[in-house]
Amino acid sequence: MAAIALAGGAAIVLTSSYRHHPLWIVWAALALSLSAAAGAVFAYGVERWRELDALRPTRRRHIIAPLAALFGVSVLMAATTVVLAPPSVASVALRGWVLPTIACIGAIPAVAAMFGIRRACSASEIDAPAERIALLMALRRLLQRLLVAVGSLVALSTLALSVAPAQQGAPPQIVLVFGAAGSLLVGLTYAPASTALQNAGRRLCEEVLPLEEATEIHAILSRLDERLKLEQFLGLALVDQEALTAELVSGRLFAVIDHTEPEVLPAGSPLYDLPQVLLTPHIAGSLGGELARMADLALDELTRYARGLPFAHGVASETLARIA
Repeated sequence: MAAIALAGGAAIVLTSSYRHHPLWIVWAALALSLSAAAGAVFAYGVERWRELDALRPTRRRHIIAPLAALFGVSVLMAATTVVLAPPSVASVALRGWVLPTIACIGAIPAVAAMFGIRRACSASEIDAPAERIALLMALRRLLQRLLVAVGSLVALSTLALSVAPAQQGAPPQIVLVFGAAGSLLVGLTYAPASTALQNAGRRLCEEVLPLEEATEIHAILSRLDERLKLEQFLGLALVDQEALTAELVSGRLFAVIDHTEPEVLPAGSPLYDLPQVLLTPHIAGSLGGELARMADLALDELTRYARGLPFAHGVASETLARIA
C-alpha cells in the first residue's frame, strides 16, 4: 500500500502544470511526504486493527455505519469547498482533491480501529475488574497512537495545500477552512471512542471503589485517594497533581489553578506559598456572563415549576452521588 500511495503521489507531482513555479519543489516534497505517510498510516492502521482484534474481537459490520456516516460528511465538505472556491481555484479544485483522497484512504484502517475501540468499551463490562482495568489502559494507549497517526495526515494535507502553486493568489481562508474541516473529521472519529473510554472508566471506578461503602472520614479519604490513583491510570484525571506540584516547586512552570486534586489542598501544600502560582477557589465557572446565565436558568426552572411543567434540567436522587 505504501508503494502504491507513493506512486500515486509521484504521478500527481510529475504531471503538475506548475513545475516552473518557485514553490513547486516545496509542494512536491510535501505531496510525496503525504503520499508516503498515507501508505504508512494505512499499514499502521491495519496492524492496530489486528491488535484491537486480539484485545477484544470486533465485528466489522458494527463499524460500517459510522464509517459510512463519516464518509458522507467528508463528501459534503469536499463538495462545499469546490462549490465555494473562487474561479481561479475552482478549475483545479477537483484535481487538487486527489492528494486529500489518498490521505483519506490511508486513514481508513486507523479510523475503523477508533470506531472499534468504542465498541470494545461497551463489551468490556462482562470482564472481571482486573481484566477491565488492563483492557481500558491498553485501549487508551491504542487510541492515542491512532490519533497521532491520523492527525499527521491532516497536518501534511493542510501544509501541502498552503504551498500548492495552484492555491497561490486564492484567499488564505480556504486553507484555514480545509484544516479546520480535517480537524473536525478527526474529532468526529476520536471523540466517540474517547468518551466511551472515559464512561467505561468511570463506571469501573464506581463499581470497584464505591464511596457509599465508606462511612468514617478516614475511610472516605483513603477511598478517595485510591480512586484518584485508579482514575490517573485510566486517564480520567486530567492532571497528575503530584507531577504538577513537583514542576511548580522546581520553578519551571507558572500556573493559575482553579480546581485542585484534592479540593481543598492540604494545609501543608507548597502551592500556597509559591510566588508563580495563583490559586482561586473554584470560581472560574462563575466569572464573566456565567452568573447572569445561571440566574436566568434558575428563574426559568422556577417559572416552569410554578406553571406545573417538568424541569428542563431535572436531577434524580439516585444520581446525586455522581454529580454533586
